[in-house]
Amino acid sequence: MKKLLFASVMLIMLCASFLTAQKKVIFSATPSDAGIYLEKNNEFTLLGQGSYELKIGSDEVYTIKIWKEGFEPFVKSYTRTNNGTLTENVELQNRVVKVVASPNTTEVYADNVYVGKGGEELEVVVRYNNMVNLEVRGEGYQTVRRSYYNMENTEIPPLKENIELAERLVKILASPPGCLISVDGKPVGETSAEVVVPKGSCITLKVVKDGYAPFEKSYCNKPEVALPPISEEIILKDRIVQINTTPEDAAIRVDGRAVGKGNYSLLVKRDQCAEIEVMKDGFDTNKKSYCNKANMSEPPVTDHIRLAEDEAWLSSIRSDQANVNFSIPVNSSLGNDAAWKIIGQIVMEKFDVIEISDPVTGYLRTAWNVKLFGNGKTIRTRCIVKLGNSNPLRYVIKIVSEESIVPGTSVKEDENFKEWDRILNTYKDIIGEIQARIS
Repeated sequence: MKKLLFASVMLIMLCASFLTAQKKVIFSATPSDAGIYLEKNNEFTLLGQGSYELKIGSDEVYTIKIWKEGFEPFVKSYTRTNNGTLTENVELQNRVVKVVASPNTTEVYADNVYVGKGGEELEVVVRYNNMVNLEVRGEGYQTVRRSYYNMENTEIPPLKENIELAERLVKILASPPGCLISVDGKPVGETSAEVVVPKGSCITLKVVKDGYAPFEKSYCNKPEVALPPISEEIILKDRIVQINTTPEDAAIRVDGRAVGKGNYSLLVKRDQCAEIEVMKDGFDTNKKSYCNKANMSEPPVTDHIRLAEDEAWLSSIRSDQANVNFSIPVNSSLGNDAAWKIIGQIVMEKFDVIEISDPVTGYLRTAWNVKLFGNGKTIRTRCIVKLGNSNPLRYVIKIVSEESIVPGTSVKEDENFKEWDRILNTYKDIIGEIQARIS
């Protein structure tokens, strides 16, 4: 009976001992100021910092979070599966950067993996002994890039970073191919480029290509100015022909208007033509037309216009006697008949055909003498004599000198001739000789 009583007492004591047994978890955290929290009903209660001894005396689940700002937390659940002591040495190694991007339309990528949208607080994990390349992208904005390192001898990542996309980005596509694109005078690309417009500033875009009129435009990133487009296609349409001349001081006219000497950048608008005229005294005038139209030859990038020497110019002199009535008094020792005879002899030495000769009225007119030159120019010359005064006796002499630049002009086509301020060398001494012999 006593043995039975003793066994019963021992059983009761063993059961009591079993029911009061506990499990211990000893936590040691690095960094030493990391908080150790107990989670219950989605709420965390701080148990301690750096180290803590957790006693589990029931069948509940204990969820522990060890965390310090800027680190990825350690989270683990414990139960009283086995009694005894468990030691947890927890080292927080992975870093966490909280990123908030703006505007809200932006997208955040870590190592090209989508993380989330702007306006939200996003956690970017940087694993131990690694790095993360972060990109904040937004249509119409310059992408912002960050690199976060979690390695020895590198800068510790920030706890939090606000990233704003503020610089606008314009994607430029230019044609024809080979266009050079520059911003504020600095080249940024050929044919295509991404142009950055800084916040609060304006930039000047220029697109150029040899043989084309340049394109220039300003983009601004200011509150009071319309925002730049996301993309723009620029087509150079108008052409530029760089004209150079020989002689270097030849006059250049465009559509009848003087524009310069020696060189000129000729603008030929889309679907139009432009005519240029190059001239200089002593040289043949050269006219050329350039067209910027479909199904027509493209205008050249440069064109050198060399003027040929004017044969008529070389065979003549500039004279204030050309096409002017020149009055010559007759010496009183000569009679009218003698003076008329001398004049007639001098004129006929140069002109074969006299159309009219009337000594009574004192009027003489030669037929046209015609001289053709290899450049197509025609010069016609005639002499007209008429009595200027009878008392005292005076004759008026006129050398009529006219030119036509129309090739193959007939001497009778008066509409193609105009007065020429020069006299062919053959006739340059007529008036002087008459004056010398009758005055």
